[in-house]
Amino acid sequence: MIGAGTGLGVAFLVGRGSELQVISGEGGHVAFAPADEQQEALWRHLRSSLGRVELEHVLSGAGLARIYLHLRSIGCFAKSAALGDGDPAAAIARAGIEKGDALALAALDLFIACYGAAAGDYALAALARGGVFVAGGIAPKILARLRAGGFMAAFNAKGKFTEAARACPVHVVTNERLGLLGAAAAMERPQKRKDWSG
Repeated sequence: MIGAGTGLGVAFLVGRGSELQVISGEGGHVAFAPADEQQEALWRHLRSSLGRVELEHVLSGAGLARIYLHLRSIGCFAKSAALGDGDPAAAIARAGIEKGDALALAALDLFIACYGAAAGDYALAALARGGVFVAGGIAPKILARLRAGGFMAAFNAKGKFTEAARACPVHVVTNERLGLLGAAAAMERPQKRKDWSG
């Protein structure tokens, strides 16, 4: 499972049926690996201000805003009014998807390519035969653009392991109550209690 929102969360689910075990970590803080020249330019831009560039610096709401500002700074697009008051990522998504703003769409497409590449890398690392679930607050809001093909093209671009990537099903989680449902499910499971008193 991978989910971009206020940050980037990554977890692995291992097992079958009700015997699933969640293995969490800090997958959002691994290094961002650019896959092409456009992503390399983004990496250089972010490295100049952030130092080590992590996936979460790119794949989050703040990351989408960083991508947008980077593309605006290199001057390839006409002036855009996508960023206004409120949540910049939501404004960029609306401007791109609802209004066809060229800069916002370019930012979304670069974000989606980076997202697909990272999800595919994690799927390959774990040989996620059961599939990848794309969760978080951003994916449902940009679902129309995710379906355009850029995510899956980047997900599958794994050189000699392309066929292995293609064999992995990918699902977008649209239930906004996913976190609450997960917490409720965790509460229902018997817990091994540790004695912290001593």
